[in-house]
Amino acid sequence: MKNLKKSSKNNGYILPSILFILTLLVWLFSMSLLNYKNEIDSLSSLKISNDDYWITENLSTVAEYEIFKGNNLIESGDYRDIIEYFEDKTLIWIDVNEISKSGYKRDTVKQNEKLIEDRLKFIPFTKNIFEIKLIKVIDIEKNQIEIKIDLFYEYLQGELDFFKSYKREIRGVEARLKNENIGN
Repeated sequence: MKNLKKSSKNNGYILPSILFILTLLVWLFSMSLLNYKNEIDSLSSLKISNDDYWITENLSTVAEYEIFKGNNLIESGDYRDIIEYFEDKTLIWIDVNEISKSGYKRDTVKQNEKLIEDRLKFIPFTKNIFEIKLIKVIDIEKNQIEIKIDLFYEYLQGELDFFKSYKREIRGVEARLKNENIGN
């Protein structure tokens, strides 16, 4: 009878001990799963930020490459300067729907601070000043990159030939993602 009391006494401790150990193991297993899920989430967010970093680092490279291509064509004698590479020999910005051989097209043109949406014409008896934005869209991987060129032309009073500008220069080159909002 004494042995029976000892064995029943031991059985009373075994069951709660087993339940405690099983609960502890389930808890440890669930904590490790949660930790693993958090690591996967942090790795995916790291991948997204790395992609964004790649894009911002390579936007300037894309713009530099455009200028590099233009310089190579200038050295080979196809164009006389980098502006001619962007706008072509026919001054594609005069007409609305023209595209240069290098892929640029007219975005906006201001003539004497007024936005012009038709074919350009000189205003007689005044000094004509043109602020021109040319644009080109390049597809790289899954992104569309927009390159904008800001040109400035100034003509003396009475000049009626677009090819005889008094002042002609590039005011800016900008590369950005196509749907990115940047204040102009």
